[in-house]
This record gives sequence, structure tokens and C-alpha cells, in this order.
Amino acid sequence: MRKDGSPVNRRRIFTIGLFALTVVLSSCATKKPVLYGPEGDPFTITKYEKIAQMEREAGRYENAVEVYRVIIERFEENRTSLVWAHYETGFCYFKLKKYNEAEVQFRRVINEFQDPAARKLAQDMLTRIAELKENKGKKREMKEKIEKNMEKQTKKKP
Repeated sequence: MRKDGSPVNRRRIFTIGLFALTVVLSSCATKKPVLYGPEGDPFTITKYEKIAQMEREAGRYENAVEVYRVIIERFEENRTSLVWAHYETGFCYFKLKKYNEAEVQFRRVINEFQDPAARKLAQDMLTRIAELKENKGKKREMKEKIEKNMEKQTKKKP
């Protein structure tokens, strides 16, 4: 009951809340990055790198991956940009919890490039992924043990 004595209409409150949630979520929809100039011509590598960095910093990792993919495809002769595009692609996949895809990119950095800083960072990320996978395996084992114990307890009860 409200202070004025009228009943609270839960359905109305639910509908308003659902509408507000829909508005908020739709306003957060990710807009695709602009990858070409107004005439359809490609940007310079510097422009692509800036776009990718802006997308990554804004947490739009899928968009950043798309831009890094363009760098990898169009500028393969620029080894410095290429190694960092692979590293950043791996980092974005890591943030998206796509660990297998991230691992592929980090391994490419280590196996195909000579940049010591990029290789070190890639190795550090591979270590983090391995730790996450190990912890996930331990959690799965613990869950299975708990479920088995619960089954045993259930069977014991008359």
C-alpha cells in the first residue's frame, strides 16, 4: 500500500522497469568502427591504430579486433605494427574471455616475431591464460566432488 492508501500495481512497476532496462541496453549497443574514408578509400596505418586503440580503451573489444584484423591484412610489411596488432588482438580476445583465440595470437607473437617486449608480454599473457584454465579445471573437479557427496547423502536417507 502507498502512503495515500492506493495499492501498488506490481505489473505496472515491472513494465516500467523492463522498459527502462531496454532503453539502457539499447543505448549501449556497439556501433561498428569506421574503417574507410568517405570515398571508400582505406586509412593510413596510423589512423587504423588510433581507431583500434580508441575502441579497445572504450571496452569495445570486438570492434578493436576488427580494426586490428584490417591492420594485419593490409600492412603485413610493417613488422612492428604487425606484431603489436597480433598482441593487441590477443589481448582483446583475453578480455572477451575467448582464451583459445587469445592463445593463438600470443603464440604467433612469440613464434613469428623478434620484438622482445611484445614476446615478453605475450608470454606473460599465456601464463595468465594457463592459470585461468588450471583454476577452471580445479573448480570443475571441486563441483564434481560436491555433487558426488550430495548423491551419496541422498541415497543414504530413507
